[in-house]
Amino acid sequence: MLRGISVGGFKAFRDAQSVPFRPLTLVFGPNSAGKSSIIHALAYLHEAAATGRYDVNHTKLGGQVIDLGGYPQFVYRREAMGRVQIEITFDASPPLAAHLGVNVRTPIAVEFVVGAMFANQRELPSDSARMDTPYCGVAGIRVSVDGKVALRIARRERGDFRLFDLSGDDVWPSLAAHLESRVKRISDVLEYLEPLIRIHGDELVPTSVSIGLPVRGKRSTSEKGSVKLIPAKFTDESKLLCQALGTFFSLLGESVRDALSQTQYLGPLRTYPPRLLGNVIEETDVAGGAYAWRVLATDEGVRTRVNRWLREDGALRTHYELVVQHLVPAERINLPLKHLLTNWNVEDSNPTEEELNAFATKAQDPDYTEQELTKLVNTFVEGLRSNAGGGLPSLGLFDRNSQTLVGHRDVGIGISQVLPVLVSAFGSRDALVAIEQPELHVHPALQSELADAFIEGALERGNTFVLETHSEHLVLRVLRRIREGKHVTSGRALRPSDVAILYVEPGERGSRVIEIPIREDGEFGGPWPRGFFAERVRELL
Repeated sequence: MLRGISVGGFKAFRDAQSVPFRPLTLVFGPNSAGKSSIIHALAYLHEAAATGRYDVNHTKLGGQVIDLGGYPQFVYRREAMGRVQIEITFDASPPLAAHLGVNVRTPIAVEFVVGAMFANQRELPSDSARMDTPYCGVAGIRVSVDGKVALRIARRERGDFRLFDLSGDDVWPSLAAHLESRVKRISDVLEYLEPLIRIHGDELVPTSVSIGLPVRGKRSTSEKGSVKLIPAKFTDESKLLCQALGTFFSLLGESVRDALSQTQYLGPLRTYPPRLLGNVIEETDVAGGAYAWRVLATDEGVRTRVNRWLREDGALRTHYELVVQHLVPAERINLPLKHLLTNWNVEDSNPTEEELNAFATKAQDPDYTEQELTKLVNTFVEGLRSNAGGGLPSLGLFDRNSQTLVGHRDVGIGISQVLPVLVSAFGSRDALVAIEQPELHVHPALQSELADAFIEGALERGNTFVLETHSEHLVLRVLRRIREGKHVTSGRALRPSDVAILYVEPGERGSRVIEIPIREDGEFGGPWPRGFFAERVRELL
């Protein structure tokens, strides 16, 4: 799971700003301060890790909601040759921890320096025939293990990466163990080999490591121009070093992809689906919220949890309930209808109106018992489901007051906007869920109830929520739950360490992220910048 992200040179952020990720991370601030930029940077890195591409316009995670607008649009102050720094911190996976000789859950921080480069700076064949065509890619990577810099690599003009700052035995105990029979310290080897190590690949984390070591006994020129004789005894050590670094980069790449793959995103303007929800089974748009309707139609467990919130004695206090109907296309009715009519001595697979009327008349024949009739009708229904693959799930709202089915478009836009938020809370597990403005179109009283949904999703289902919000009601409910202690549904107390309340403050030198401390008694440990949330006091005076 990601522990946090640091963003610099990106949109509103000039200097790198650290954003911790805790089970509940609430991001506040004025409009255009850069709150959503944190999520957009995460989406950008997610795309690079998942696809190997650095799409400067759209990302799969952001769907049609996030439009980065091209590299000059999201680099700070639109400096075309500027650099973006995005660092993620996550727990060491068991294989990576074993390779480094550290404990599982040791924090690993990886900073990616991304920028506009030219086609001749990539080793793989360029998509463009022009060698001067700019493209976006990784210019450098810095890896830290438990707060100590382990290594740094930077892209050279010829496209590969050069190794810098490979730390000593205290950070690489497993590597030191491999070499201890031949040399006393890693630094003894690196003095000769570090300038010659080549790291290749256009992935987010390159994985191929080789060394430009000449034939034994020949001379090699370093990049600084000095000539050094490579001791013959270091030939074997260079192989060991390349193997160890190759394994490290491979494990690091897997860890980065795994950490980022758990990220989900829901945008601020959720899809307002059509009246007939029979086609939601095909929806794949997560960022726009349409996918939530698919989950509600197909996942009974999530639907039950959401219905618990919808009902009159639930948090949302409505008299509606989500129900699923199975719709069958008309062209699939003929075969099971033929089977049923055959039982009534009607053999036409396309019965006429007269035959259907005759069937209706027979259904009212007193000679047929209700049990026999029910059996035949059930056979017909099962035939429909079998022939139509179980039918097409269609989601609807059942009005318990009037005992009728109603469309979601008949009950106001609020429900359609809040349902994807609830699905994100109850339908995710062990995920990092980023949501912009979850309180949109939600009554203030219900915004407080949403906080309980996020608390339940975090404490019971292991999710981490990053919520870009303006809702005072949301944060006040979180503080109240800390004061109360044990949470009703989760069974354990919400602690200050479970919550990060962040304020993004704009400034002439770029925006900065300020964490508002929370005391053990559930109160703020310091004032909000610029009197944020002081509007209520001013209105009361």
